[in-house]
Amino acid sequence: MAAKDSIKQTLIVSLVLCLVCSVVVSTAAVILKPIQQANKHLDMQAKILATVNLLDANTDVQTQFKRYIETRVIELESGRFVDDIDPGTYDQRKSAKDPATSVALSPEQDTANIKRRAKNATVYLVKKNGV
Repeated sequence: MAAKDSIKQTLIVSLVLCLVCSVVVSTAAVILKPIQQANKHLDMQAKILATVNLLDANTDVQTQFKRYIETRVIELESGRFVDDIDPGTYDQRKSAKDPATSVALSPEQDTANIKRRAKNATVYLVKKNGV
């Protein structure tokens, strides 16, 4: 009976339990990642609609977003639309980290202490009467 309660047995059981739990948690994180991304995108769309008082709880958020909101990318220097960048996949934060797609800010310009800003930004245009 003493062999079952040894320190070695306790450590082996603890190690196996930790490994099994870590595999379960890792697998769940990988499997749920696409669902989390979709929910994050849907939440952002709902917040944009709510900001402009167009969110209807009885209608699908994606349907409302497509009807009322147009997503575009603009060049911050000129304020002109950029047509060769897909607004659905453009990541402004990632772009701000890349020296080729961002601008270094002077200390006078950098009141938020971000060091660099992207040359382009995503904007959301509200369609008048859904058109």
